[in-house]
Amino acid sequence: MVRIKFLFRREPKAYSKKKRSSKLPKIRHIYWDITYKCKLNCEYCYAKPSRPLSKELDTAEIKKVIDYLAANNILAITFTGGDPLERKDIFEILSYALQKKIHTSIISNGLFPEKIEALANAGVKRIQINLESDNMKKHDKIKGTRAFDKAIQSINLAIKLGIRTSICTTIMRKNYKEIPGIFNLAFNLGADEFRLMRLMPCGMAHEKYEEISITYFEYQKLFETLTRRYMRLKKPVLIDVEEPYYLIENLIGTKAEKYIYYRSCLQGEATCSLTADGKIIPCIIGNYSEFIAGDIRKDDLLEVLEKSPIFNCFRNVKSLSVCNSCKYGGVCKGGCRCAAFGHYGKINAPDPICPKAGEFESE
Repeated sequence: MVRIKFLFRREPKAYSKKKRSSKLPKIRHIYWDITYKCKLNCEYCYAKPSRPLSKELDTAEIKKVIDYLAANNILAITFTGGDPLERKDIFEILSYALQKKIHTSIISNGLFPEKIEALANAGVKRIQINLESDNMKKHDKIKGTRAFDKAIQSINLAIKLGIRTSICTTIMRKNYKEIPGIFNLAFNLGADEFRLMRLMPCGMAHEKYEEISITYFEYQKLFETLTRRYMRLKKPVLIDVEEPYYLIENLIGTKAEKYIYYRSCLQGEATCSLTADGKIIPCIIGNYSEFIAGDIRKDDLLEVLEKSPIFNCFRNVKSLSVCNSCKYGGVCKGGCRCAAFGHYGKINAPDPICPKAGEFESE
């Protein structure tokens, strides 16, 4: 999952990296599109449906999956969608996960401030809410409906109730110059982190990706601008980066380097995803039919993860000729597989935003 995360406050000790038992599965976190129902019509959304699928998992099926995850020591779930808060049984599901000692997070559009307290009571540890502009009219235009005021209300309530709160912005041509302002807003509201998500060539954005995305060099300049701003904060903590390594190249050897924690994408390796109708896929963003590795209703998840060719492709980038010749190939691991497939139709293509991708296109 391609993203950059600017931490304003340190992670609680409960979420700090601990030495893991060798008995635990390598996969430790599930991203779960629990419904595709959503009141918004965001032009960048990777999930095309705005209504629930006809065969979404019901409450009993979801609890059965939670039982399986708990029994196999997979103890973190991020529920997303659509919007998980559109499900009538969401608090029953969250409370059940809490009983099973599973840490739960929610990615929501923020349209339900009246439900934030119930999230805290159900044991939700984190919430992510998107802001696409610090200007109400611009945010609402991107979202397709009035959403800004309720999103701000939801953010304020989550922070007040002690839920770790992330404000996320999807980078597009129409909002990337405003992102420093959103960064300031996130910090001033008291959010725990500000997260940047790159626009992906899939879902709603697939057909107009070239038109509404920014270039690699614009992205690199934006990242460097935000990094300099971040370093001027009283107590900068960490910048967590999962992007092609070239993005941070200009900052290596500078004062900023000590704040940057770089890692390649963990999708398909330390995390995997479930769709609302139970399909097992490496990454929630890459909801392509070609990426379906199994069905949670009938397949054993850990067995699928071990034997699936598509998961092996995510974990093995030796077939990426362009990346193998790159000095950063072993660190970057080819960037985002979902972006590569969405742009080129090939999983073994390079990440299209990387400047090395031009070499692939000329092959």
